[in-house]
Formats: sequence, structure tokens, C-alpha cells
Amino acid sequence: MTRCPCCGQELPAGYVAPREELAGRLNTDSPVFHSIVRRLAWRPGLFVGTAELVDYVYRDDPDGGPLDANKCIQIAITRYRQQLEPLGWEIKTRFGRGYRLMIR
Repeated sequence: MTRCPCCGQELPAGYVAPREELAGRLNTDSPVFHSIVRRLAWRPGLFVGTAELVDYVYRDDPDGGPLDANKCIQIAITRYRQQLEPLGWEIKTRFGRGYRLMIR
């Protein structure tokens, strides 16, 4: 049984668990960052749409997140790419399909 290093939650079969160095080498405590990476890693190699990411990231927000939640996700992913690349992680974008996490 594999557990998430961030929250301790049990992970499904096929889940790409974050490398242990990830937690120590990233300069963020952002819950948005951790939610995005967790959701992308939950479906390894598959595209995850922006709407699904918005629903997941802001699931506990009674208003469903900010009015420009899609834009917030896009901006966040742009920033996070720069932090993930040195670790061999890459967030790929495909217009109309969404984002996927690739581990080199």
C-alpha cells in the first residue's frame, strides 16, 4: 500500500507517488500547488481538464473558488512548471484536453 507523502492518504494502484526529494526541494507550502500536483499524479500520463482541476482545488470553497478560477489554475501551473522541471517532472499542456504530469 502506497501513501501520499503530503497528506498520508492511501493511493490507488498505478498512482505515481511523488519522489521523496520533492517535498524538501520545492519552495512552496501552497495548498493549490499540492492539490494540482496530487490530482495530476492521481491520473499518471492522462490529461486532466482545467474544469476538473478547478473542481478539485476549490472543492472545499463554499463559493467554488474565485470567479476567474480557470485563469488562476493556468497561472499556477505556469509557476509550478519552473519548480518541477529540475526534479525531472514536467506538466504538459494540450489545448482542449488539459494538463498531464510526465516524469522523466
